[in-house]
Amino acid sequence: MRNIVGNGNGRRKSKSEARAYRQSIKSNTTPLESTVDLRNNNLSGSAEANNIAFLDSSTQSAKISFCLRAKRFFKTHIFESVLGALMAIIVALAGWYAKTLIDLKVDCAVFESRLSSIEERIDELDADNITREILELQLNALRQELLSGSTLQAANLSNRIDLLERQIELLQ
Repeated sequence: MRNIVGNGNGRRKSKSEARAYRQSIKSNTTPLESTVDLRNNNLSGSAEANNIAFLDSSTQSAKISFCLRAKRFFKTHIFESVLGALMAIIVALAGWYAKTLIDLKVDCAVFESRLSSIEERIDELDADNITREILELQLNALRQELLSGSTLQAANLSNRIDLLERQIELLQ
């Protein structure tokens, strides 16, 4: 008895498949269907027809929409997704905080240098002691506000420093 091969991958037919094949050839009443398709009646007794894992997974995933694949991915990887989102938020907040802190430090350094130059100009000023005392009180108030840092409003502080500089220019 010779072996009858069922398809191109070299799998041998079972005895029932070979018997059905021989009978259909002898009777020649019904033409044989292709044995390549898994839903074929010729393969009704084979293990591949009943085994879902036998199907090619790449052809299945190509038919599924992107939204459905994304939902499945997030369902199976929810912990990693949430962790990634939290890490992105934390990194963004840390970057924003660092930028704000650096900008405040730079502003404070600029204000401090302007206040020290104002102090030197007050010392060189030829004015009466009362005017000099008033300017020094304003300078000390600006320094205290700069050092407190709790309610630091850069625009307000800059305007007040500009005003003090203009007063000194007018007195010179």
